[in-house]
Amino acid sequence: MKNAQFYQQFLINREQRFIYCYVPKVACSSLKLWFLRVAGVDVQDAVPDVHAYLDRTFSLAAVPEQEAERLLHDSNYYRFAFIRNPFARLVSAYQDKIIQGNTPGPCAIKAVQRGRPWQVRKRLGYEWLKWKTGSGIDLQRGMTLREFLQFISNQPAAKLDPHWRPQPLILGDVRMDYVGLIENMSSDFEFVCHQLGLENDLQVANRARRRTDGGISENCADWTTTQLRELDRYPPYEQFFTPELREVFLSVYEKDLTVYEQLAAERGCLDTESRYMAKAS
Repeated sequence: MKNAQFYQQFLINREQRFIYCYVPKVACSSLKLWFLRVAGVDVQDAVPDVHAYLDRTFSLAAVPEQEAERLLHDSNYYRFAFIRNPFARLVSAYQDKIIQGNTPGPCAIKAVQRGRPWQVRKRLGYEWLKWKTGSGIDLQRGMTLREFLQFISNQPAAKLDPHWRPQPLILGDVRMDYVGLIENMSSDFEFVCHQLGLENDLQVANRARRRTDGGISENCADWTTTQLRELDRYPPYEQFFTPELREVFLSVYEKDLTVYEQLAAERGCLDTESRYMAKAS
């Protein structure tokens, strides 16, 4: 049986007869705002919380499971989603949720800083901080990318938070009519709009802080969130991985990377750095 969170990822427009599966950290906010404009919703006046409003009003989690399943397999509906280079997506989630401390980042930070039952020193440090400050979380230190990836690899992939859950698990067994790539967004989204007979008026909602001047050359896998937060722009995702961490990454995201690379190769936009990241040792 699928849980409500699975159906929540699918937004349905009954008038235009399409279903969009949103994947967190893949132009999600921009595509959700586009979805609302197509649905004729005045976002500024009527929707203070876009994500909650969509989940409540357009998500398949809002209908009975039997109907949700029927709609997901109804040939009269066009189903599409967008995915992203898994390396870049994971680092984007780390930057937004862990470095900036946005939800659900603090929960992950707490789990890592508290440690496992047998990590006595870590547990004692957590309890001391909790007694001293009222909270066991040190948001200034946060966690490194290495700690974040180790935290992820110690959990069942299907139970990971959607922001870092492997993308194939989010799409599940639903047959998509089209899966676009954020790296090929201009062409892929134009194709989707053409298929639906809609205007392509996608607008960028969020822009990540990216370093483009090559100002940092060292590896950042063990930098604290405080160090990273002090930067004007974040380093590229490649600088957050070591050969060892690539192996840990692939233990969780290998299928994710395979699906992405197949689509990117078909569309002629496969980043050679992605292949290097996967194969480097």
